[in-house]
Amino acid sequence: MSRRIDAKGYVRVSAPGGGWEYEHRLVMETMLGRRLRRDEHVHHRNGCKSDNDPENLEVLDAGAHVAAHNMSRGRFSAQVPHVTHEVRPMSPNGPHTPNALIHCEL
Repeated sequence: MSRRIDAKGYVRVSAPGGGWEYEHRLVMETMLGRRLRRDEHVHHRNGCKSDNDPENLEVLDAGAHVAAHNMSRGRFSAQVPHVTHEVRPMSPNGPHTPNALIHCEL
C-alpha cells in the first residue's frame, strides 16, 4: 500500500480499485467496524493531520467538528503543527501502529 501526504497535510493511501483514500478515515472505519457516513467527520484531537493514531481520532458531525476547531484556534493559532514529510513504510499491523505514524512538530 502506497502512502503520501497531500497538500493539506493529510496522509493518503492508495485504494485497491485505484485512487487515494484518507488514512484517518480508514483507521476510524476499522475502529468502528463499519464505513463512515458522509455526514461524519474524523477530527484529529491534537491538530496534527498526519497523526492517525486511534487515540487521536474522534468522529464528529459537521457542526461539532467546526466547534472543535473554533475552540482549538487559540491553542493552535500561534503554533501550527509542522508535518515532517518523511513517510515511513506501512506496518504489517495496519496504518495506526506506532512505526507507521508520521510525526508532527509544534
